[in-house]
Parts: sequence; C-alpha cells; structure tokens
Amino acid sequence: MSMSKIESSGSTPLLISLLSEDELKQKITQLVNKYSQLGNHKEKERCLELAFSYELSMSNPSAVKPNNRITDYLGDAKTETQQNGYSERAIELYEQASLYGSTIASYYLARCYYYGWGVAENKEFANKLFEKVLPELEKKPAVRIFVDEQIAVAKCYQKGWGTKIDEKRAVELYQRVADQDDASAQVAL
Repeated sequence: MSMSKIESSGSTPLLISLLSEDELKQKITQLVNKYSQLGNHKEKERCLELAFSYELSMSNPSAVKPNNRITDYLGDAKTETQQNGYSERAIELYEQASLYGSTIASYYLARCYYYGWGVAENKEFANKLFEKVLPELEKKPAVRIFVDEQIAVAKCYQKGWGTKIDEKRAVELYQRVADQDDASAQVAL
C-alpha cells in the first residue's frame, strides 16, 4: 500500500478515502493513548471501536461497512454537541458515524474542519470532504426524514463548500425544505 491516500473503492467510507496511511496510523495511536486514560467502560469501548475501524480501513477500506450503530453515534454526537459544543468526544462520534457510512455525519465533520470546531482548522481537507459528501447528500429524497441532508446540500451551494456558489440552487433547496414546514429553512429564506 502506498504512503499516499488509501485507495478508494465505491463502498469505502468518505472519510477514509481522504486520509493517508500515515494519518490513519496517527489517529490509531492517538486513540490507543486515549483509551489507556479513560475510566468509563462505554467510552473505552467506543474509543477501541473507532481505533479498530481506522486500523481495519488501512488493510481493507471497503471492509468498514454501515451498521445499525450509525444512528446511535450520530444521535450521541448531536447530543454531545448540544451539551458541550464540538468537543473531542463529539468529533470522535461524528468520525465513527462517518466511518460506518453516515453521509450527514461526514457533512458535520467537514464543517468542523472548515471552521476549526473541535479540531484544527483545515479548509482544504474540509472542501475535499464536502466534494465527496455533496453528491451523496443530493441522492437523498425530498422527504421529511431527510431534512438535515437537504439543508446541508443547500448550505453547500450557498457557501460554496465542495462546489461553486449557486444561490439559485440554494434557494430552491431551502424552499423545498421550507415547504415541509421546517423552521430553519424558512429562516434561511
């Protein structure tokens, strides 16, 4: 395997496809060090699972498959963010959800890197992640269950994240969500 970017296949999680082998090794080392300092069993389990997911992705990126824990990780990440802001724990939860295939978690993670929320600001990495996330988000149907994803796509077009700024497209997307009685989209309009 090369020391550049991990080879990406169609089923490789978006986050993994952007990290080099050295970056993956660094993440694993950080998580192993953190694991030894944690006292809470649940946090230790999550830390170890995240490290294992990164390690597995080094040898076989497509082996990290979506599973039923995506909702748990994403929900916990949102709760953590509401309670403590974009903490290290929130970032790890978004990473875990992203590794298991959550496109919206990848979007939130890209925003964190773009603004430096809970991680070092890295607009280049954020834009690469936005570029990968945008087409996946646009595939989601315009139904109430995917409101977060629809707003995320609108913001990408509005701000030029991973695409060129397209105010007309952003307004169309916000309107589609606003028509579903979503207050945040109505405010954005």
